[in-house]
Amino acid sequence: MIDVGYKFRRIILLSRLMGFFNALKFELAWSLKLPQVHVKIPQYPCDFEIRRNESDYSVFSTIFLDRELDEFVPLAPQLIIDGGANVGYSTAYYANRYPNAKIIAVEPSSENCLRIKRHCSAFKNVAVIEGGLWSQSGFLRIANPQDPAWAYRCEIVESSTADTFPAFTMDEVIAQSGEPRCNLLKLDIEGAEEQLFAAGNWIDRVDAVLVEVHSDAALAAINTSTTDEFDSSYCGEKLLLVRRK
Repeated sequence: MIDVGYKFRRIILLSRLMGFFNALKFELAWSLKLPQVHVKIPQYPCDFEIRRNESDYSVFSTIFLDRELDEFVPLAPQLIIDGGANVGYSTAYYANRYPNAKIIAVEPSSENCLRIKRHCSAFKNVAVIEGGLWSQSGFLRIANPQDPAWAYRCEIVESSTADTFPAFTMDEVIAQSGEPRCNLLKLDIEGAEEQLFAAGNWIDRVDAVLVEVHSDAALAAINTSTTDEFDSSYCGEKLLLVRRK
């Protein structure tokens, strides 16, 4: 049964973001149960694609409707690293908000990397790295490929095979940027934050971290490596760590 009231409320909510015509166009396409819907936000140069059977709408809503990323705004950043960039909604948000900053999206899924490049094709300040953030260089593979893409977990392997992708350390990604340090590291890497923070040798080169924490073990690793130098709070579901001046 169609919930007309819910659809009407969503049109009103989306209208504030993209205008009534674009919101109505989205809702009609969504109601037709198309596998993929294109949406246009006026201040963004490229349309966004939203897949029905993935987590796309939830991520899109969190960023552009709930405005979770607005809760922490760094001052004049030079480098933002978007770890676990998914399809690039957050990458586009940062690129649009900070046109003078370098934005590096790190994402292990080759399909998602193609979508990041489409969503950010008009931004000259975006670079995409296909791979995963980890505590050491090497190769990773998805440990649970049978699960939805948003729930993928990585594990380190000894050599490259058809189902692996490169693992990059934070130092390697910062080095690729050409900048001396990262002003904001956004992380949604499905549990790999535990291994990343356990290494901890990169944290001195980062000013702020916005991380989705997936386990108690990950939180313990984060606290161990940041407690003495960072203030912590929450932005929506993400933990925000800001270096004390």
